[in-house]
Amino acid sequence: MEDMAGRRVLMCVCLLAMVAGALSCPELCFCLPGDKTVLCDSKGLTSLPNGIPESVTLLRVTNNNLTVLDPDVVRRLPNLLAFYVDDNQIRQLPNLLPGAANLNTLSIRGNYISSIPPAFLNESITLNRLYLSGNQLSRVPIDALRAVRDTLTILDLSDNPVVVKPGDFSILLNLKFLKLAGVSQTFLPEGTLNGLEALTYLDISMPNLRSIPKTELAGLRVLQELVAERTSISALSDGSFPRLPTVRRLKMDNSVKLRALNDRALSGLVNVETVTFRNSPLLSFIEEGAFSGLAAVRELDLRSCGLMALQDRTFLPVARTLEVLYLGRNPFSCDCRMKWFGRWLQQAVATYALDSEEIVCERASYPEALNSTVLNIPISNFSCVVPTVVDLTPTTTVLIGDSMELVCRADGLPDPVLVWNTPQGSLNATSFNLTATGVAATLYLGDISPDNDGNYTCIARSDQGKSQNSMTLTVLPQQIVGGAPSNSIVAVATLYCAVILAILVM
Repeated sequence: MEDMAGRRVLMCVCLLAMVAGALSCPELCFCLPGDKTVLCDSKGLTSLPNGIPESVTLLRVTNNNLTVLDPDVVRRLPNLLAFYVDDNQIRQLPNLLPGAANLNTLSIRGNYISSIPPAFLNESITLNRLYLSGNQLSRVPIDALRAVRDTLTILDLSDNPVVVKPGDFSILLNLKFLKLAGVSQTFLPEGTLNGLEALTYLDISMPNLRSIPKTELAGLRVLQELVAERTSISALSDGSFPRLPTVRRLKMDNSVKLRALNDRALSGLVNVETVTFRNSPLLSFIEEGAFSGLAAVRELDLRSCGLMALQDRTFLPVARTLEVLYLGRNPFSCDCRMKWFGRWLQQAVATYALDSEEIVCERASYPEALNSTVLNIPISNFSCVVPTVVDLTPTTTVLIGDSMELVCRADGLPDPVLVWNTPQGSLNATSFNLTATGVAATLYLGDISPDNDGNYTCIARSDQGKSQNSMTLTVLPQQIVGGAPSNSIVAVATLYCAVILAILVM
């Protein structure tokens, strides 16, 4: 009986504590027992709520309509450790964030802040994490960061129109995590990353970045993870990366302009363990020695790229350390070039963790092999097909000054290279007026002149052979086309008839 009574008393005490907590929780907010956590997300609030318990350590007021941060409300929260006001309408911060002596994390992501007052963080002497992504900052808030230069370890400036300059981060001697994703600069000026001797994570996913900033990275002696997604880098070659022996992870997913990994493309990252290029649709060429110089790669992710074929011995440099390999959702052409790959894959499934069910043939000489997994295709079916020109614009006649398109289509496996031989010379896919898509090449002729008159030959060529077909383009003057009067003659005749008719009417 005494145990039962004790349990009832305990339940009553707990219930009273929950009720008391509910009574002290601001209206529209949710408070966890103990009043340590107050959540006011997505409530349509236009200002920080009143009545927040002084004991709160985590306050979240995200996805509301706040336009300012009321310093008086913050001043009454001496125990606050983490403060989140993401996705509001805040355009201006107070000159000082008062009473934040214990604040560890401040997140103001997704607002409209264009500058941070120099004294804003003067009382945030323990601030460790500062998230400012998705605002309107045009420069790194150096003056405001001086107050937290000894404590700040995480800084996120992603998706701001910020222009970074030499020395911007030099005072942040203990910074370990820096995000500059979405910054629009084409390069990092020399000296930008000076002083960041403790940096272990760097995100330079800058859409206009055209090359890896070797000089800047070379000074990051303890860097462990490098992220460079969605850049304008088109190729990686030997020397693209400086020697960075501490880097363990390279993430270059969604590299929408990356086309090639050339010989020793990653050789500076000698101890990298994880390499990812996932969702890079133009990445269609990996040279045989692209992964040479890498001594510790365990995971390689090449999913959803533009790979139609792989060269023999591509993975040999990392064969001893590789454990996980992702190759699925690539447009592989299962032709004679990939016969080695078919054999290799049959052995690799017993050695590596592979997404083998997603490695399929999008092109093949045998219809039954189309969209089948590579593992299920007999090695004898990996065959090539000699090119054949199957469709060509027929011989035709055009007028001087007109324009037209000449279209050539070909079959073959692998895809043949198409070239037009014209009266003006040979034109290939790099010519400004030739558009090559797959196995079709369209030659555009604008403002046709007598120089365009003559024979046009389309040539389809691959390692398996070549095929060609020709047509003739006859260019005639504007006056006569097939015996019919030209537009100018018709116009003169019409004017003459109109004059005669006017005289008769008179």
